[in-house]
Amino acid sequence: IYLFAIARFFFAIAGLDTGSPFTGIGASREAMLGVLVEPILLLGLWVAAQVAGSTHISFITDTVYHWPVSRSLPLVLALCACAFATFIEMGKLPFDLAEAEQELQEGPLTEYSGYGFAVLKWGISLKQLVVLQMFVGVFFPWGQMTHF
Repeated sequence: IYLFAIARFFFAIAGLDTGSPFTGIGASREAMLGVLVEPILLLGLWVAAQVAGSTHISFITDTVYHWPVSRSLPLVLALCACAFATFIEMGKLPFDLAEAEQELQEGPLTEYSGYGFAVLKWGISLKQLVVLQMFVGVFFPWGQMTHF
């Protein structure tokens, strides 16, 4: 999770480096979302780890898989927190404003083009995939392989 914060930090710094007002606004928005979202994601995963008694992902998923429904309030709250954070990390509505796509959402990317732009867009998509897979893998472990 801290790797996401480092990537977001350098992404915001790269946006501020150009001096353009559009990239500055987009970079500050990106930094603010990072400050608000990543602690929520960390808290949800921490609650799931406390319920499991371990920080190992396989133990957490095993606990979620076999946890009785009658005692599932902490996991449900952790699921809601992580679902909210994952929703924001994915950048979908209402956090992705279609009418302000270039100014706010894509602000730090305004000054990039060509291969650099493609690599940044690929990195953003990869981050979204990793966050979504982490959420689904921890809180919806049904159908996963148990033995290799």
